[in-house]
Amino acid sequence: MTDLNLTELREIAEGATPGPWNLHTLRTDETHDIRGSIDDEADIVIYAECEDADAAHVATFDPPTVLALIDRLEAAEGEIIDWLFSI
Repeated sequence: MTDLNLTELREIAEGATPGPWNLHTLRTDETHDIRGSIDDEADIVIYAECEDADAAHVATFDPPTVLALIDRLEAAEGEIIDWLFSI
């Protein structure tokens, strides 16, 4: 497993455009006016050629999701430490 720097991941997530993020598939004729094809909730649009699975992954792991995962991991780690010191 890769050593995760949770502080760095939290800073990146907190600095990103807030979510939720959504996956929008654009037709070729829509790429000239990307903002016109995205609903008003979107704060950011990244256009790049990628697989749908890749785009869905990026949209799913928006900042609120990453922050929630970090919070749960830190809480679990804290419980483990508390348990170890209670034995």
